[in-house]
Amino acid sequence: MMDQNQDCAEKICMIDVACYKTMIEDANDIILVLANDGRILFANRAASAAYGYSRSELQGLQISELRSPETHATVGEQFQKAKNEGIVFRTIHLRKNGETMPVEVSSRKVRFADGEVVFSIIRDISAILKMETLLKENEEHLWRLNSELAITNEKLTASEEELRQQLDELLLHEESINRQNHILSALHEAALGLMQSEDVMDILNMVAYHATEMMGTP
Repeated sequence: MMDQNQDCAEKICMIDVACYKTMIEDANDIILVLANDGRILFANRAASAAYGYSRSELQGLQISELRSPETHATVGEQFQKAKNEGIVFRTIHLRKNGETMPVEVSSRKVRFADGEVVFSIIRDISAILKMETLLKENEEHLWRLNSELAITNEKLTASEEELRQQLDELLLHEESINRQNHILSALHEAALGLMQSEDVMDILNMVAYHATEMMGTP
């Protein structure tokens, strides 16, 4: 009975291994299995297609050989962190033809019965970076438009205040002109009255009357 159970467990384990192997091989993301010294032990088909190396060429390369030279200074620290606690980071990888490729790397240590390896899932983020750049440019453009709108609103507010002041000045000027016209009309009437009257008292009374009119008092 125990032998039958053991055979069944072994068959299930073999099926699981086959499933995982198929998933890794057919994954769209790059998958690398690394030894503790950073040497590549396994690379899936996506890795071969992305880097331009054959799978046999990839096996045996150091992970640092897939990194762009300007990122070499951080390789050791990141690999150690992957082994200790796992890590997710962005960096620049290098294809066989020398082209660079921005990637996001998720790495962590995996224990097996016969040892430990570092399992890395690597994703080409070229399209993501383009979208991020476009989004940043759109945000900056929107910020500039908002700034220009705020400046325009300030100018409109200032213009409105200036127009209001000009209108007030025009109203005051109109009031002054009306007063002057009233005075001129009164003087004109006084002059006509003087021309028509020969009595001194009438002239004095008329002058007093029109003077009161011009002063605006009863």
